[in-house]
Order: sequence, then structure tokens, then C-alpha cells
Amino acid sequence: MNSNLLNLDYYRRVNPDLANFTDEQATQHFFNFGLREGRDFSPVVDLDLYRAANPDLAAVGFTENRQFFDHLSNFGVGEGRLFSNTFHADFYRASHSDLIAIGFDNEQLFDHFLQFGINEGRVASNTFDIDFYLNSNPDLVAAGLDNRQGLNHFSRFGINEGRITSPQFDVGTYLGIHPDLVAAGLTSAQAFDHYQIFGFNERRFAAPVLPVPGDPGDTIETSFDLGTIVFGNRRFSDSLVTGDLRDIYQFTLARPSAVNLDFTVQGVSIFENTQVSLLGRSGDGPEFDEILDTDGRLSANISGVLPAGTYGLSVRTNQRPGFEMFREYEGSILATPVAGLPADRAGNSASAARDLGVLTTVQTFNDDLGLFDTADVYRFTLDATTNIEAVIDGNSHNAIVEIAEDLNNNGEIDGPQVGPEIFATANSESGLGFSLDAGTYFLRLRRDRVDTNYNLTLSPQASRLPPDGAGNTLSSALDLGVLSAGRSFSDTVSTADGIDYYQFEIDTPTNVGIVLDSVGGSPVLAIGRNLNGGDDRVLESIEILQQHFRDIGNIPQQQAWSLSLTPGTYFALVGSVAPISVPYNLNIAPTPPPGLPPDGAGSSSDTARNLDVLTGMETFSDSIGVADRTDYYRFVLDRPSTVDLLLEVAENRFSNTTRFDFFTDANANNIAPEMGESSRSIALDFATLRAETSLALDPGVYFVRVFNEIGDANINYELNLSATF
Repeated sequence: MNSNLLNLDYYRRVNPDLANFTDEQATQHFFNFGLREGRDFSPVVDLDLYRAANPDLAAVGFTENRQFFDHLSNFGVGEGRLFSNTFHADFYRASHSDLIAIGFDNEQLFDHFLQFGINEGRVASNTFDIDFYLNSNPDLVAAGLDNRQGLNHFSRFGINEGRITSPQFDVGTYLGIHPDLVAAGLTSAQAFDHYQIFGFNERRFAAPVLPVPGDPGDTIETSFDLGTIVFGNRRFSDSLVTGDLRDIYQFTLARPSAVNLDFTVQGVSIFENTQVSLLGRSGDGPEFDEILDTDGRLSANISGVLPAGTYGLSVRTNQRPGFEMFREYEGSILATPVAGLPADRAGNSASAARDLGVLTTVQTFNDDLGLFDTADVYRFTLDATTNIEAVIDGNSHNAIVEIAEDLNNNGEIDGPQVGPEIFATANSESGLGFSLDAGTYFLRLRRDRVDTNYNLTLSPQASRLPPDGAGNTLSSALDLGVLSAGRSFSDTVSTADGIDYYQFEIDTPTNVGIVLDSVGGSPVLAIGRNLNGGDDRVLESIEILQQHFRDIGNIPQQQAWSLSLTPGTYFALVGSVAPISVPYNLNIAPTPPPGLPPDGAGSSSDTARNLDVLTGMETFSDSIGVADRTDYYRFVLDRPSTVDLLLEVAENRFSNTTRFDFFTDANANNIAPEMGESSRSIALDFATLRAETSLALDPGVYFVRVFNEIGDANINYELNLSATF
């Protein structure tokens, strides 16, 4: 089918020497001379752009304008090739749903634009919008130009004058923010062609900063509408000030699109807490009620694939009381149409999880995570204690991998505010591997800021990851029984096997010795109790013995502790906080390690040294430091009393970091001290190396905790407690 590319009226108008030619004469002139001479013949067709945008034609020997013209007329329009800065078939189709419904092909779309679309003011290109062009150039409105005349003006003058032409493209902005184009000497018209051929695919910014009339508003009803984005981008700018701490924008995607949001704070604020959120709708209501993605940094980027629809963009900040707020920001939304969204083969919640049944064999899955599909959840059941592993590969970007249980049966995997349902987390580079008891579990993969595909292998036999010698939950802890003799263990913790639990019993008050020998890493070691006896992985009383060392070069190869423990069931927890595998050797014995003194006071509230009813003065001498960082004392008052507390420490370069806390047992459980109205935290006087206070107290149970904030050296102290009535 031949497309009518020649506009005879335009050809005569822009070539004054042909002004009196009839249609037949003008047509003959064009084909006999005009094409060869490179004369302008249409406000829509640009043969130079067609030549530059389609190098395959030159590769087959095309050199003459007539060859390019004939190819465009016979094939190029129908094939949807680029030949114009004011018309693109895919853009025109995607921007107008009525044309999609009719089913026009590319040539029919071009004819429709020439006959109707121009007069109707329909947008047909990401670089030219006739309504925007006229409204942004008041001299053209004053001259009384209609839409077709405005298109002709752009083709003859505007493209060379650098006029603003579209909310998605401004040649002045394009040249202004890309100095390499200026250095190359591109003219305004050449910059248009460059963006069409290269800039858009290179995701170069080209949109003008849209003026925001007044405040965008903090609700969807008062939001600033950035309009429909088919191809290209939108840029916007405003400020957050005292009394106006949130702005909301909305935009519409005409087709499923890959979206890239860039956001930069340009001003300076006293309070650095700006959050950018991309919002969607989970239902049909007027408000955006679903946060698709968020970024709280000063320079934010959110990217991914979204279906066609209307979305919100929230920009907000907090304000510190007593300070004025002023923060300028600028954002840009770039949208590139895609064929469609990847199919979702796994649910997004525990209730909609893909059910794998009883896990008895290796299972493999391939899926995607994106802005509109941020999580994939798999449900599996184990009929016996099993060492399992989850390995993720083939992913283009990282993802977060979690193993969880739905403890409260609400169909969701909740965070720590309702219970520790997530008990193992890693990134997709390391995977997960551990021992699980019989039961039903969920494996969840979460998108980490960037869309990604992945391959998941879930296996009931750990083969690619190191075997797990100790369990990952309290119920699957390695049970040592009553600790009557020293026990030694060798294992590894990492992001794949983040926690190892060991369970042991104490039947009489005992000074327990703990020795941890870490090989090339820095695990965390903690001792705690499961006081309620439930299998909820919660240690209600816990003493963290070794924190993670940030300076890898200063990691001590061996650490030892002496702990005073009362009868009961205890758990030793060895965990990894570094993204590396950390082999370790652990020894637990019913005697202090060689060279360490016994611990005179417990290291947690439930193992506190019990003074019973305090009726007079009590004095205690002990030490705190690397092996025993904290000492607890518990006492009871049976009547209103004045209690005097005095702590004196021996001189040491770390002495001035020693302090003591005074707690009440506000919940009356004799276990967990709580900071209440009568609680105090008393620091040491640097000059006297003393800390003291006097408190008027009601009857009740109280705790005193002596500790050193650094804990890198042993510090001897003397504690005096006295009660008067």
C-alpha cells in the first residue's frame, strides 16, 4: 500500500517559486526535481531523519532521496519505522484507546492523523504536542494559529528556534543537561533527531520541569496530575516547607511500561528525612492505598515494570519541632512501553502461597519479582526433622530470601510486632540452609528495590550448603542434657545458616564457662532462657556475650566467659551477622574457663544475685569486663525505705565508661526488669570514680545492674547497698 507522503499545499507554501503551480505541476516538479534537490515537502515527514534512523537501508545501497521516499511510502510507514518528529504510529495508537478499539494498522493510523488527528489536536509523538506547543508559545496564540498551522510552524521554524514543544521533550533542556551534545555542535533540529534515534533508548533526560500551579496538595483530590505517559518522561519540581510537608502527584500509564523514577533533593534542611513513595490501588477506591515501593534517601531511584493504570507519587518529610523547614526537590518519571507483565506463578502472601505439599524431593521454580509483584511465597510441609536448603540463582539482581511460619494463622507473614514469624533471612547470593522440625513453613522471596528474575531450588537434602549440626529454632536446638561435664562442638554460621541453638540444663547454681573460638570471622554469641516453655523461638532473658567486630583485623580468635547461672533450661545461640561463612568451635562447661575468676553475680535479670529482703547494708566486690560484662543484683523491700547505692571502681583506662542502672520489677514477675518511674541510670564521676544515689522507694522487687559500656577490659568494683526506714 502506498502512503501519501507529499503535502502539495505545504510544498507550494514553503517553496515560493512554486506558489502558482497546479497540483499536477507541483507533483511533477516534486518527483522530477524537488526530491533530488532535498526540498521540504511535508510538516510531518523528514527524509533526513528516516535515513539516519534506518541504517539498514544505506547498508543495502540506498543513497538517493527518491529511494528513501519510495521505501517509506511502500514499506516504512506500514512497518512503523521512525520518520517524523511529530508522528509515531506506536505512540499514536497507545495514546488513543478509540484507535486501538478500531484496530487501525500503521498506515491507517498515519492517514487518520493527517486527515483528523492534527485538527483534533491529538498527540502523536513524545517530542511534539500541538496543544502544549501553542499554549507554551503565546506569540503563536496571538497570531491566531490553529492546530494545522501550528504544526506547519513547528516544522518550518519552531524546530530550528529551540521552542518548547512537549511536556516530555524540551530541546533546550536536552542540550542543557547533556554537554556532550553541545560539544558535538548539534543544532536544535539535530537534537530532536538525536533524541528520537539515540537519546530515548539511552534514557537521557529531556523533559522540561513542569510548572506546578500552587501546591500539589497532600491528597489525591488535590494532587498535581502529570498526565498520561506513553513514551518518554515527565519532570516536576516543588518544595516542602513548614506547614506543607507532603506533596502528592499522579500519573497515568497508557500501556504496561518499564518505569524509572529519579528523585533528588536540591535544598538543605535541618532534618534529613525525606521519603519518596510510589503508590498504587489495591481496589477501586479513590485513594491510593498500596505502597508499591519507597525510598527514603536524599537521592532516590525506584524502577520496575507496571501495568497500565493511574499511580500516585508521594513526597514527604518530617519536621523537627522548633526548626523551620525548606526543602526543594526535583523528580523525573521515565516510562518505556513493554509487551506485558511477567506471569506470576507464586502468591504474594501466606494465604495465597504456592503449595508444594510435603517436601520429599528437589523442586525447582522460575519466576519474577517486580514493582507490582514484590513477593513470591511458597508453602511446604516437612513430616520429620529435615536439613533443607534453598538456593537462588539465575537472578539479574539481588532478592531477599526468608523462611517463616504463620504463627497466628492470619494468612500473612508478619513482622516482629506480632511475633517473630520470620526466623531466617538471607540474600539470594547465599541462599538458606538449616534444620527444621516437622511442620508447615513458608519460603518468601522479596524484591529488593530492583525487578529481577530468579531460579529457586528447594531441596530436603542439604548438598550445596554446609550441613547444619545445630538447629535453627529452640525446638530443634542440639540438646546437651544436664551440663555435668564440658562439651565441645564445631560448626559454621553464615547468611545461609544464620543461627545455631544449643540447649542445656543446670540443676544446681553453677558458674558456667563458655569458650568460643571463631575461625576467620566474627559470630555473635548469646546465652538465654525460654522461660514460658513455648516453641516460639523467643528467649525472654538473654545475655549477649559477643557482638560482631567491625574491624576484621582485630577479631580475637578466642573469647571466654564465666557466667553465674541458677537452675533451669538455657540456650546458647551462635549467630552470623556478616555476609560470610564463619566456622567456629564452642565449648560449654560447668566450671569457669582456665584463668577466669568465678562470676559472683548473674549476667541477666533471672540469674541475678539474690539479696532477699534488704534490711541494712550489703557490700559486694566483683569485676566486669570481657568475660563477664554485666552483673545483676536483686533485692526486696518489705516496707517504704530509703535506699542508698554507692559504686566505686578501681582506676583503669576504661573505668570512666562504667555505670550502674537501677530498675523496678514493674510487672512483678521477678524476671524482667523494666524502666519505670523510679528507675535511674547513674554514670561514674570521672574525678572520684564513684557513682551514687539515694532513692525513696515503696515496697517491691528491685534490680541493680553494673556494666561497662565498652567491655574491652576487666574492671574491679565495690557495690554498697543500704536500706533505712
